[in-house]
Amino acid sequence: MPSGRAARTLTFLFADIRDYTSFVEAHGDALAHRLITDFRRMVRAQLALTGGGEIKTEGDSFYLVFEGASQAVRCGTAILQEAEHRTTADRPLRVGVGIHAGEPVPLDDQYVGSAVNLAARIGAAAQGGELLITDTVRGLLRTSGLPPLVEREGLQLKGIQDAPRVYSVDWRRMEFMAAGEDLPPRRLLPWGKTRTALGAGILALAVVVALGALVLSRAPATVPRGAAGVLPPHGAQLFDADFSPAGGSREFVSVGNAQDHVLFTGDAIRFEVSPASWAAISIANLSPDDFVAEFAVRPVSGEGSVALYFRGSAGRQDQVVVTPSTGEITIQVTQSFEADAAPQRLFGPASRIPSSRNQQTDLVASAYGRDIVVFLSGAEIARSTDSIIASGAIGVVANATRNQSLVIELRALRVYNR
Repeated sequence: MPSGRAARTLTFLFADIRDYTSFVEAHGDALAHRLITDFRRMVRAQLALTGGGEIKTEGDSFYLVFEGASQAVRCGTAILQEAEHRTTADRPLRVGVGIHAGEPVPLDDQYVGSAVNLAARIGAAAQGGELLITDTVRGLLRTSGLPPLVEREGLQLKGIQDAPRVYSVDWRRMEFMAAGEDLPPRRLLPWGKTRTALGAGILALAVVVALGALVLSRAPATVPRGAAGVLPPHGAQLFDADFSPAGGSREFVSVGNAQDHVLFTGDAIRFEVSPASWAAISIANLSPDDFVAEFAVRPVSGEGSVALYFRGSAGRQDQVVVTPSTGEITIQVTQSFEADAAPQRLFGPASRIPSSRNQQTDLVASAYGRDIVVFLSGAEIARSTDSIIASGAIGVVANATRNQSLVIELRALRVYNR
């Protein structure tokens, strides 16, 4: 353990595919490879929304870590929901998930110790479609409104003496929906080393399937470009992006593939995205119901879009999307960061501002109750009415078009209470 740092409680999740060996024997290596690939994308998609980290992936199994027990349970629920959704008669995707919390020992960018060992055994004991948690996790979440639990009495855990009580979670009764599709990995290193600059692992972030629709009202077809101007009514500042290379620990980074990069340059966050891919940041410990956000973007080269996303939990994600080359501004609900992922529903015409090549665009987004409003230079340019009131993750995602790469800079991101 690093000198002078007190032990902290972390939550560990182990998940793997049940009956995978039988599937290989019955369907062959090619289909088994496709199943593993889809499973890994699926897990990594659910992982990022909750702010967890991928410690290790081997074969059909995952070893994940979270700073909070509620994050782990939400992620486990989303994994099982998505696995059930993807299961077909000829390609079952039966996944077991086990979760335990404790004080581990960091070792070589991993964690070891009895807490990890017990979590692994709990994961191995979970049946297909089952989410198991220990009494330790149950205690951490006793005031969090867990769904019904059934104790798994007499459960034998290999090599574990004095095992805690273990419970099966009725995850189908949790108000949480899975994150959508096809998004790759993040790695949470010991003691909060979470910036992309640490390296080697591809990171992942994802969004959740939309529950409702946005009704977009008409806005002026063209408005003048300029600075963000006067902010709408707001409260205290909750976040101000740190662009320094060594910067803060709250910006979590994810990319679509190994060719994509998110760089902290000192005066901006630079997204370098390969064709048909994406890159994103999310803000840790920030999920207000109502907020005002200032964000400024500057295209550098290529074609694509950049979006402020928010309310990324409880089964949905909203986005304010800017396409610099056309000046189009869109408010939408979407289920994926993929470039060609259509929003579930969108009404009304898109708003437009003058297209920008290498010029900065400063916008303000306000979410208050069901109302979502976008401002430019103090003037309202787009408004939508959300179908529900939700809270959830906030961040920025850049998408390249299918045929061209995209380089774009985030020049400002400040979030205030509303």
